[in-house]
Amino acid sequence: MIRRSGVWLAVAIALSTVACSKPVPPEVKDAVTRNLPLAIKVAEDAVKLCPGQKENAPFNNPPKNSPPPASPAVGTALESDPQVVDVFVMCSFPDPRGADMMAGTSLKSLRGTSQLPARPGTVPGDHAENTCKKISNDCQQVIVPSRVVQSEQSADIRIVRPLPDGGEVEVRVVLAAK
Repeated sequence: MIRRSGVWLAVAIALSTVACSKPVPPEVKDAVTRNLPLAIKVAEDAVKLCPGQKENAPFNNPPKNSPPPASPAVGTALESDPQVVDVFVMCSFPDPRGADMMAGTSLKSLRGTSQLPARPGTVPGDHAENTCKKISNDCQQVIVPSRVVQSEQSADIRIVRPLPDGGEVEVRVVLAAK
C-alpha cells in the first residue's frame, strides 16, 4: 500500500506542477517575446563556436586555458536592450573520464558579469515555458523569476542545443524590469 500511495503522491505533484506554471511578469513579458528568437540565434551561433573551446574543458590535462571568444550575442539587439542584464553561454562536452559525465567551459558573457546563479535550482513550477521535458538537449525554457537577478520582475530565457560530438550548448538570457 505504501508503494501505491507513493505513486499517487507523485502523480498529484506532477499534475500540480503542470497546473501551477508561473506566468511571465508583465514588466518583462515583451522582453521575453522580442528576445526569444534572438536567444535561439545566439545558441545556433554558439554551436559553431563551442567545438573550438573543447581544449579548455577541465578534462584536458592540463586545459589549454586559451581566452574564450566574444559572446555570440555581441552585435545583436540583445546588446542594446536595456532589459537584458546579461547573456551567458556554456559549452559542455562528454567527459572521457566517465560515461555519464559532462565537462564544460564558458564563452565570454555579453556584459562581462560572472555572477551565476543567485537563486536555488529551478523546479517545474518555475517555468512559464518548457520544451525540455521531451528532448533535454534541444529545447527552450522561460524561467520565472530569473535565477541570476534578485527580482520577482525578471525571467531567464534558456536555450539548449546539441553539439555534433554529443555535447551541448546552453544559452541563458537574463531579463529584468528597468
